[in-house]
Amino acid sequence: VVTSVDMAERRCAAYQEDGWPAGRWRLPTFAEVEFIYNLSERNRIPILFNVGTPYWCAQGAIQLSDNEVKIVNSTANSVRCVYDVWYWGDEQLPQAERGNFTWGDMAR
Repeated sequence: VVTSVDMAERRCAAYQEDGWPAGRWRLPTFAEVEFIYNLSERNRIPILFNVGTPYWCAQGAIQLSDNEVKIVNSTANSVRCVYDVWYWGDEQLPQAERGNFTWGDMAR
């Protein structure tokens, strides 16, 4: 649980997942969360956000309830980061480097 949007942004910026380097992750926008939630509700993608759990998004704290995403006044929220493939492309780290922390946010 993270207690401020600033801390959530920092956590995403430093996040690294198998092959996807740090520095390329960010908080999702409110609209992205709505889109993801709607796809999940229609069984098009797995559930990525739990109903009733508050999360941070780029616009602040949000919570999903049945059939809607809304801004809430909460300071202890979960974080779900998204990777900016549209900007960085889909090139991953070489297999040999995937176990090492790597910043990947150098200018393209």
